[in-house]
Amino acid sequence: MNTKSIPAIISLLAGLVTCVVMFQQKYTDVNGMKTLFMVLIIFYGAGLILQFMLNKVFNPAPKKEDKQEMDPDETSIQNNERIEEVKTEEMN
Repeated sequence: MNTKSIPAIISLLAGLVTCVVMFQQKYTDVNGMKTLFMVLIIFYGAGLILQFMLNKVFNPAPKKEDKQEMDPDETSIQNNERIEEVKTEEMN
């Protein structure tokens, strides 16, 4: 799952909502910019936390045991040994 853009999307949506509310409430320019800046920072942080959690859920780190099973060199060596064992058994 591609979660790279989640923090930006969340912060921009929060900024859009903030701009609409500030326009309706008739905020002054300075107060509006301070509020918008704080909202963007807070929601970007919340987006980073959400991105981290989604990455943990959908992309769990493989265990050490799984890495050994997934190693193609290790698997091919084990397969070759098994083939040799079967051949020697068939000859006997």
